[in-house]
Amino acid sequence: PDSAGLHCGRNADSLRRSSARQQRGDIGKDGLRYVRFVHGIKMDAPDAVGNKIDDLLGRVGDALGTGANALLGTRPIVLIALAGMLFVLAVFLFFRLSQSLYAPEASTPQLSEQERFERFCSANGLSVREREVLRMLLAEKSNSEIAAEMFVSESTVKFHVHNLLGKTGCSRRTELLAAFGSFEG
Repeated sequence: PDSAGLHCGRNADSLRRSSARQQRGDIGKDGLRYVRFVHGIKMDAPDAVGNKIDDLLGRVGDALGTGANALLGTRPIVLIALAGMLFVLAVFLFFRLSQSLYAPEASTPQLSEQERFERFCSANGLSVREREVLRMLLAEKSNSEIAAEMFVSESTVKFHVHNLLGKTGCSRRTELLAAFGSFEG
């Protein structure tokens, strides 16, 4: 040790922690971690790089703790404010991460309603007349209103609606409307 109490770049506290780790059996004499517990799972493989990183992170944490203690002393209100700011920062970072992972990609172009309609009809093999009936069903018109607009009988409209339901695999009009609403093309 020199006059400042340092020994090979370490202070006395760091040496005590290092010897305490060796006594607990975390670190062997050669500096390799030979038994590690991660979430209750025992790992027997030596990890020299992980040990050096752990040691470095431990030293950084010690330095930050010592610096914070020297700056803040025994002022609990400052510590509470600092903890609050760190919490807000953690929430903000979590929110940004979740947005980047789960937000829909902006690069996928949204289909226009007309394109979506055409793709739905093509995917289900609908005829021209069935497409006309589907447009009116989407406008929530009744069979009689559709018949009047298409200049056909109500039974013809029922026939087309029955074919629409069969081709789309739906059993009711509401199910057909829901199928179209959830269709992504």
